[in-house]
Amino acid sequence: IFYEITLALLRIIFRYIFVNKTHIFIINIVGDYFFIIGVNMCGIIGYIGKNVEENLFEGLKRLEYRGYDSAGMTVMRNGNFDTYKSVGEVDNLKAKLKFNEEFGYGIAHTRWATHGKITIENCHPHFSSNGNIAIVHNGIIDNFEDLKIQLQAKDKCFVSQTDSEVVAKLLDKLNIN
Repeated sequence: IFYEITLALLRIIFRYIFVNKTHIFIINIVGDYFFIIGVNMCGIIGYIGKNVEENLFEGLKRLEYRGYDSAGMTVMRNGNFDTYKSVGEVDNLKAKLKFNEEFGYGIAHTRWATHGKITIENCHPHFSSNGNIAIVHNGIIDNFEDLKIQLQAKDKCFVSQTDSEVVAKLLDKLNIN
């Protein structure tokens, strides 16, 4: 029943369109997938159900359409994250995946570098300091350098050169366990 309730909530929450200064985002659910599609963005996909790694990978392949430099995914199963990242084409990610048929949920991302070099460390997803929150992000955080300095002053450690990791560290304040 948890699966049905979660999927129903996601269908309610994620079916909308919003616009900001530089992007148009369309969030829609097709079957068990939820896609976040936009203009001038990388690809983000989420999935809830069985065969999560396989379905996320197939979703990334469907979203692959222009010079992405890396891809990554995180799958939550039984309270644990499994994370996979690779540079280059989405196909490079497939060799790293451990396919599992059990129920789970996850997020995946293809990156087009705007901040930081093309490295495994800069691939999404990024994590909160306590490791309980995984995020993927599209867009640019204009004041990320100022935020990063403030967070480092509070003993937050950063792994990547990306602006997106700042979001993950800011979410530590939620104290999600």
